[in-house]
Amino acid sequence: MTLRILIAGSRSLTRSALRLLLQEANGFEVVGEVADSEELLAEIQAKHPSVVLLEWELPGQAGLELLPALRSHNGRPVVIVLSGRPELEPAVRDAGAHAFFNLGEPPRRLLSALRAIQEGTPLK
Repeated sequence: MTLRILIAGSRSLTRSALRLLLQEANGFEVVGEVADSEELLAEIQAKHPSVVLLEWELPGQAGLELLPALRSHNGRPVVIVLSGRPELEPAVRDAGAHAFFNLGEPPRRLLSALRAIQEGTPLK
């Protein structure tokens, strides 16, 4: 099963690096990149991704405000929050994100989480 992934982040370099990482791995299709919450909500309606990689401090609305809208979307995409602040992980999980990825960690951890989603394995 190919995962349809939407990347939401304010930094062009981070979005491009994630796109490149995912394009080089098999089984992932990047359906779009957005730089703010308004674009994110529009693209979710248009592209129906199975996974959203969400920068926690996204311009427009922060992740805490966006998670309820993302969870209520018809396709109910899996939301993996991205942040360089590992101390946010408990709050992110309490807010309803499926997973947290610290941007300081090796990319293989993110790829492992995406592979688990493909296999239907619950995320930790």
